[in-house]
Amino acid sequence: MLGRACALALSMAALWLAPHSHAQTVHPGADDNLPLILPPTSLRPPITDAAASTTVIESRMLRQYGLLSVVEALRLVTGSAALRIAGADVRLSLEGTKVPNVTRVNLLIDGVEVYRAAYARLQWPTLPVTLDDVDRLEITRGPHASDASAAPAVITVNIITRHPSDAERGYLSATVGSNVLRNVTARAGLSVGPTSLRVTANYRGNDADEEASRAISPVAGLHVKRLTVRSETRFDEGSTLALDLAYLEGSRNPAAAGAGTNDNIAQEGAAGYISGQWRQSISDLHEIVVVANNWSITPRLLPAAFLRSRSTIELRDTFIVSDQWRLESGAGLQRQRWAGFSRTDPDAHAWAWHAYTGVLARPADWFTLNAAARLDDPTGRGALLSPRVAASFHVAPGHTVRLGWSSGVWMPDGQDPRPITPGALASERIVSVELGYLMSVPAWGVQLDARVYRNRLIDQVVGRGPKGSLTPTLETTGHYAGADVRATADLADGWSGFIAMSTFTRGGEAPIVDRTRRALHGMCAGAAKRLGDGWELGAATYLTSGDAGAHRKTSRVDVTLAKTFLLSGARARFSVMARHLDNSASNLAPSDDDGGGAGATTAQYEDDQLYANLEIGF
Repeated sequence: MLGRACALALSMAALWLAPHSHAQTVHPGADDNLPLILPPTSLRPPITDAAASTTVIESRMLRQYGLLSVVEALRLVTGSAALRIAGADVRLSLEGTKVPNVTRVNLLIDGVEVYRAAYARLQWPTLPVTLDDVDRLEITRGPHASDASAAPAVITVNIITRHPSDAERGYLSATVGSNVLRNVTARAGLSVGPTSLRVTANYRGNDADEEASRAISPVAGLHVKRLTVRSETRFDEGSTLALDLAYLEGSRNPAAAGAGTNDNIAQEGAAGYISGQWRQSISDLHEIVVVANNWSITPRLLPAAFLRSRSTIELRDTFIVSDQWRLESGAGLQRQRWAGFSRTDPDAHAWAWHAYTGVLARPADWFTLNAAARLDDPTGRGALLSPRVAASFHVAPGHTVRLGWSSGVWMPDGQDPRPITPGALASERIVSVELGYLMSVPAWGVQLDARVYRNRLIDQVVGRGPKGSLTPTLETTGHYAGADVRATADLADGWSGFIAMSTFTRGGEAPIVDRTRRALHGMCAGAAKRLGDGWELGAATYLTSGDAGAHRKTSRVDVTLAKTFLLSGARARFSVMARHLDNSASNLAPSDDDGGGAGATTAQYEDDQLYANLEIGF
């Protein structure tokens, strides 16, 4: 009852309060009052010229509202629903995509794809990035986000990390709390000649507790160690080389997770990631980028180790012809590799190449055209075309109306949905139509982003035969339509806040994933206040209802109290985060990727959590 009352109060207050993204330098003709999105090059357009509605979540919001993971941060995105299992947010639904293995979400870190190689899935607890290094998240719905580096998907999440030159000389963060959570991060930043370097080590562990006995907990007994290194070397005014490396080790005590679990987190494993970007400025308005990267994972679930990896090399070119014309193009080659589940299974691999071209035209101050096409050609499947076009009408200063259409191909990846064989499924396709409105009123510190959309999903994979079999997959076609609105503002006297609301409904003769899941409605809101003398108070609520996110009703209220102070000359921040969760009838299905079906169980409980965090930077 207390949680519902707090949620209602926060919702009313947040109608007027929210954080605002500050502008950065952009190309000529841009609106300096609006935030930017980050394409593959540093010649960045304003968000009003984007092909689709893009949600930008800055690190300031993550701190204000006490968010502890990437999944929790994505709660701030309209149309998202995190499935809470034993109080843990580790399985996320975005616009009703599959839970727990989100197969139609393209995840990028600094513009490089890092979703699970050979399975095209995401395992949120084992990403090669720590939240302490995140500068901002950019989330684009629909295949409008496809470009030289991002394949089309229902959702594209781009995690932008802090630049090496922005890192403190030393930084330490420690979090402890409910679910026996221990999260420790240490970071060092330094400059050696023309090279800026950032090194981060992280440990995150959850031991078993009483929550694991109530429901199958996908994080109980999970321990992950990460080491990430990011550097950038500037050779001259127009040449830079950026290197990113990450190494992860994970282990899990199966006894801590409860009997009968099957959540696709390996009992033991390791992963490695390396990426290099050479950036060459031909002129102030022309830039070429060469990107090469490799992402591999070696789970040791059985006595025999098996590897999955993805290697990519790309060339990207951006040329701003004038204030009215911007050209982008790119091409790349990718190799997927995966091995079987025993020493006797042969290795398998698949090659694919892709090419991309796009134009951003602004023939008049009131009109922008954003058009592009991506071509993918995986081995044995033929060329697959993903076109898009969006028209933005700048009806008044700070007011833009956008109409967008896109048709994108999401290629089943390696062993998902099944090994590549003659006659195998060639692709899944999404066709999206969006009408959006973007408003910015700098004098009030207010920004509003609203849209209505309809997506048609064609030849979607919703089931498959036993592992290793060639049983035909179940394919179906359907559609869903919805609307969402997000408002943010920075007000006087240290007040800020946000509110976001969304709804969508599935339709068609054969609804996607599960015919019993039709709709999802959500709302999140928050308010923060700088109290003076280093104190800050933040509160947020998250509400969902419907059955498209593997649950019928959830609510959550978070309150964060923080104090910033000096500790022996170093800047320190201590925060306490209190949470109340109300999880009503969530489907927990250890035997089904979609979170429902045979063998599903149900958890219904209320839960209170408490966390404490200390940060020290110098």
